[in-house]
Amino acid sequence: MIEAKLFESERVYVRSFRQEDTLIFLAYRQDKEIERYQGWKDYSLKDAQDFVEWACNSSIASGKTQLALVLKESNIMFGDIYLSFEETHIDLGYTCASAFQKKGYMTEILNVVLPQLLQTYKKRIRTEIDVRNTESIRLCERLGFRHIEVVDAYLIMEKGVSSVV
Repeated sequence: MIEAKLFESERVYVRSFRQEDTLIFLAYRQDKEIERYQGWKDYSLKDAQDFVEWACNSSIASGKTQLALVLKESNIMFGDIYLSFEETHIDLGYTCASAFQKKGYMTEILNVVLPQLLQTYKKRIRTEIDVRNTESIRLCERLGFRHIEVVDAYLIMEKGVSSVV
């Protein structure tokens, strides 16, 4: 099967979700260390199946999508990114399985994805991060996001288009 790589870096590529991703997706969604910074709690197999079904049918063209992050070397899915194309900006979300954190994978692939989104869509990219998630905040700072405001214990950060227009 030839797989469409939507974005690609040295060690990581981004592709659409597949049904086979359900158990890997569920495993990191049930990880309490990851869950504590996210909007979900007590994620079930049914939740994962429903979500992966949606993700498999989502696309950038539809305006809202969840995409799988995959290691090139092993073809192991280790996380995902969420994109929602709003009128004035693009919402970004991301999750990385604990075993794959602090290895530079997310920085590496977002350093490919973000410039392409900015160049193509000419919209700001915005993300919301739990204020306790200092690692994620530092990641976004390294990627050039700036602090906008704190709302309900979430830091809103934004990356503009001025450097690519």
